[in-house]
Order: sequence, then structure tokens, then C-alpha cells
Amino acid sequence: MGSLKVSKQVCQLTLLGGVAIVVLGGCFSYTIAASNDGRILAVSRDRRLYVGSPYQLRLALRERTSNLSWSPDGTRLAAEVDPPKDDPVGEIFSPKTDSWTRLPDMTGPFCWTAKAQIVGVTAGGPDLSDPSYWVRTYDPEARRVLTDWAVPFGPVRMASTSSGDIVFSEVQAHSSPGGHGDLYGVNSQGFRRLASFQCEVSPFLWTLGNGRVSWVDFDDKAFLASLESIRPDGSDRKSVKLPPASNLLAPKPGMETVLALGWPLSDGRVILVIAQGKNLRNDKKKQVGELYGVIGDPTFKHARVLRLGPLDSKKKLLEDVDSSGSSKYLALKYNDRTELIDISLR
Repeated sequence: MGSLKVSKQVCQLTLLGGVAIVVLGGCFSYTIAASNDGRILAVSRDRRLYVGSPYQLRLALRERTSNLSWSPDGTRLAAEVDPPKDDPVGEIFSPKTDSWTRLPDMTGPFCWTAKAQIVGVTAGGPDLSDPSYWVRTYDPEARRVLTDWAVPFGPVRMASTSSGDIVFSEVQAHSSPGGHGDLYGVNSQGFRRLASFQCEVSPFLWTLGNGRVSWVDFDDKAFLASLESIRPDGSDRKSVKLPPASNLLAPKPGMETVLALGWPLSDGRVILVIAQGKNLRNDKKKQVGELYGVIGDPTFKHARVLRLGPLDSKKKLLEDVDSSGSSKYLALKYNDRTELIDISLR
């Protein structure tokens, strides 16, 4: 195993079993976004934004940023900027010119349409009437607002279909027992609820691709999962049962095999994060063992197993997981660090 430190301790490249892992150390308060081709990253850490390749990040802004989203061609980054003594604002960053452009009364979350128009949230709408949240589509080239669609809740994540429909999710009491949320679709005909979900054990991660919204639904008590999908107009919902974790990893004497997290990728594959060890279902005892990522199609007949590293008292199981925005990287957030794993390596 070798390592290469870069960007003044911002990240560290580790080669573990032939898998490239970029370790973002020091804390776990990172927001990560990757361009569609996976060649350029934006990493928000504490009060600084870093942009560049995974191994050559450079400082782009000394302000707190969140809700990062790359344009389809990877040339512009939408971000919510939170100045120390002012309200958050939406801005577009162009790495090539190192310039920032203010968005009109928009904050995150953001997404981009296929036509490179940006979608964000504005409070109060065009006439400051209720409901208090509106989804706004803005053309940065023409510098004009295209649409304002009223929604009942504040979105926490959004994506756009090729036809211009917007899919977004909202959660209540996120990551706490009994937390729940909903997945919606919205267009000129109004908004519709696509699905409801629980987030007692894991965050809600979904993907929009090939004209469908997909996510992994968990039975948290049985530690089983299924791949769910639906069209953005609310039609043609499908469900595929996923194999239990015990079928995907060879058993080890005296150890449990537990499905921790899972979500679909935009290329049709599914990632299941599996823990194998002791005391995995007991929060009062130290958890020991190994963490694995299993990647494959929904049948997992031809799956790739990645050893993600050992469990320990600092990492516990998993605090949170983010998809980096492409089918190239897997971002795992632990108690003491974030690991960005290149899952495209064979």
C-alpha cells in the first residue's frame, strides 16, 4: 500500500487492493460533487471550496459552500455560498476563468437541465405569495428566469429529466428514528408524489437515469433490500428484490454479515455497502470487522467486491454516504474522515 499527500493535507491518495481511495481527513464535514465524466471534483470543507482533479485540488473560495452541482459539460459549478455575515446566495463558478456569477434570488439544492439551464429554489415565488417554496429554472446564457413552479416543501436534492421535468426529494427529521420523506416530480402540470420513504437507518439516495427514478428500499429490521424505480410522471413503478448480504459475501465463523447501505448508479449498476464483523447490531459495544462494497447489476450474478477497510471504534459502521454525482466515485463519510473511492477501476 502506498500513499501520496497532496493539496496541503486536504486529501491523500491511498492504493488499497488495487483500488484508488482519496482520503479527505481531519473531519467529516465534506460536500462532494463530480462532473459527469468524473474528471473534475468540487469539495467543500469547513469554510473553503476546493476544485480540480481528485489528486490535485486547488482552493477556489474562502467561504462556506454547499449544494454543489456541475453543468453537463463540467465547465461550470453551481454552489450555495454562505458569507459569514449575510444570507446564503446562489452563484456559478467557472474554473477556466476563475470567476463567480450571482444567480437571481436562488439557493440550493441545484441541478442542471440537458440544455445547461440551472434549476434551484427561491423562497416566496415571483410574487412573494404562498406556498413559500418555488422551483426556479434559469438560463445563465440569456440571463433570464424561464419558469417558477410552486412546491409544498423545501427540496433537499433535485435532478432534471431530458424533457425538462424536475424530480426532487424532501425529508423530515433526517437521520433520526422515525424520520421520513417524500420523492416528487414537478412540471408545468403541477407536482406529484412519486414515493414515500423511511430514513431510520440510512439516508435516502436516488438516481435519475434512462427516464426513470431509482432507489434502494430497505427493510431495516430484516436487513433486506429491493431496487425500486418509477417514471417521473408517477407511472410504471417496478420493484426488484436484491440478494441478501449473506449471499454476496462468503461467511466467516462468529461474524455477522449486515447490509448497511445501497443505492443505484446512473449506469444501471447498484452499490450495496456490507459490513461483516461482530457487534454490528449493538450500538453499545465496539464494532469490529471489515466493510465491503459490492457492485453489479440488480441480479449481482457478476458482481465486483471491494474491500473498503476495517471497522473500528472511530468509524463505527457508517455515519453518512453521498453519491459524488457520477458512476465513477463512491464517497463514504465516517466519524473521522471521508473516503472517495474510484469504482471505475477494474
